Amino acid sequence: MPAQVAVSVHGPNQVPDGGLTEQWERLLAQSTRSESLFQSRSWLDQLPAPEKGPPWELFTLHDPRGELLALAPVRRGRQRLRFHVSARTLAEIRLPAVNLQGSEPLLAEGQPPLEALVDALWRHYPRAQCLYLDSVTVNGDVWRQLQRLHAAGWALVYAPDGPRAHHMLDLPTAFPAYLRAQFSAKTRNTLRRKQRQLAAAGELRLWRVEKASEVADFLARAAEVSRQSWQHRRLGPRVHQTAAEQRRLCGLAERGLLRSYLLFCGHQPCAFVLGYQYRGVFHYSEVAFDARYGRRRLSPSLVLLYRLIEDLTVHRPARCLDFGVGDADYKRLFANRCHTDATVLVLRRSWRNRLLLAAHRGFRGAIRTLKGGLGGVRPSRPSLPAPAVGRGGAHGG
Repeated sequence: MPAQVAVSVHGPNQVPDGGLTEQWERLLAQSTRSESLFQSRSWLDQLPAPEKGPPWELFTLHDPRGELLALAPVRRGRQRLRFHVSARTLAEIRLPAVNLQGSEPLLAEGQPPLEALVDALWRHYPRAQCLYLDSVTVNGDVWRQLQRLHAAGWALVYAPDGPRAHHMLDLPTAFPAYLRAQFSAKTRNTLRRKQRQLAAAGELRLWRVEKASEVADFLARAAEVSRQSWQHRRLGPRVHQTAAEQRRLCGLAERGLLRSYLLFCGHQPCAFVLGYQYRGVFHYSEVAFDARYGRRRLSPSLVLLYRLIEDLTVHRPARCLDFGVGDADYKRLFANRCHTDATVLVLRRSWRNRLLLAAHRGFRGAIRTLKGGLGGVRPSRPSLPAPAVGRGGAHGG
């Protein structure tokens, strides 16, 4: 570990009130990353406890004068490295992992002391094989430090699916202003027509879910929609109607973080969004719609998103909507800002991990070659600049 950086580790019951808590809140307030929600104490305290050990721990990094450099909440778990074609998983390897909450440390000043943090994580979690960073901004400070660690051979740094689009929507104060700025007259007419078509099948009602008393009913109705969705058939349940999930969402609601939606067509729920709002950022976390409406050429998820955005401008207004990782047509349609990010794994240097990454990289390359040789097959993601970090490919399968 670099001698100029001192690292301390605090469990959930070991974070002292006062100085450190105040510094934590101040860094969250200063952060410009929408992912700061996942680094907040309010979010971390609702995470389910593992079988062994604390649900999360807080790493603090200080310089020789004792000045705080960075905070990094982390959580232990297992990370899947999938060998997949589109949504179909052919095989997967589960690696003992440490999840860096929010993907990048909360910085007090200067460059992120990433080498010291990774070294401390390896020492504290000797069985962990990788550090998981869900959304690293390409060409940002953390990305460049990862490049240096990779080039120096200090760690194995790998972006399994390469870079991808991350869409955002900066919300105006008035919904009509957003519609005029975002869409042509033809598209605005199309969106209104889709609402009329869905309304012809039943009266439309948007239910905003923010209270703990609403969580059980929301989960039951969202699970009903999920079971009829294409995502359920290909990816599994989109919501979990369990006691643990109900407790988690109730806890988030009590802290003012829960903001989810359910769209009814008549008496029937037809689409839902599981979402959260923190410091003016709405997180569009999980979405599904009843595929039976799609077979009738109706668009419940599009109508839900349209009305959700309108609600974000009038009730507890948000300044930004984060569509989350990955690209999609509807995100490109409604978003007005986009940056490039990537999921990154930082692995210990070992022959086993080297062979694993070589096998995965070879598999991804074969899939890209196969797709490129099939005329008319559209890649699942747009082509993006290749990262300098070790990569699995610029296109996901």
